[in-house]
Amino acid sequence: MKFTLSIALLATACSAAVPITTFKLKTVSANSEINGKTFNAAQSKIFTNMQNQNANCQHGTQDDATFQLREGKLTLYATKAAPQQVYAQTTTAEQGKMGYIRPGHELPPGGTLDGWAIDGSGHLKISGVGFVACPGAGQGAWAIYADVGHHDGCLKIEAEAVNEPRPLSCYYTEVEN
Repeated sequence: MKFTLSIALLATACSAAVPITTFKLKTVSANSEINGKTFNAAQSKIFTNMQNQNANCQHGTQDDATFQLREGKLTLYATKAAPQQVYAQTTTAEQGKMGYIRPGHELPPGGTLDGWAIDGSGHLKISGVGFVACPGAGQGAWAIYADVGHHDGCLKIEAEAVNEPRPLSCYYTEVEN
């Protein structure tokens, strides 16, 4: 009896320790132009307010990105292939540039794949740091950066995680380095 109970408790603890969630990220900002806009993924970068991200999705199309968080790593949701991994260049020298790569590809200088979490308010953070959105990325889009550098003309934002119960598996466009 004691052995069976221990195994049941261990199985419960293991399944609870590996939560997999899918979600969209919504911009929360005092700026009405981007407030409530969802995050996009295109050309190996993360944006908000992009009109057409040109993702290749199974069973439909979408113009916002779906994310998945597992064990401190953030990925773009995909079911057929290994998901594209989101990174942030968290050094001040790199000024928080964000993007994504395929598994096995080299990270840019100062880049990290670890440290992603959703805080108690439902906002995504990277190593406890929030984000800024910078205008001028084309198509009316704003580029997203981790808030670790100096960004003239950019706005501090919150990235609110919004549950996506029916995610589309997508492959997002990449730029080869």
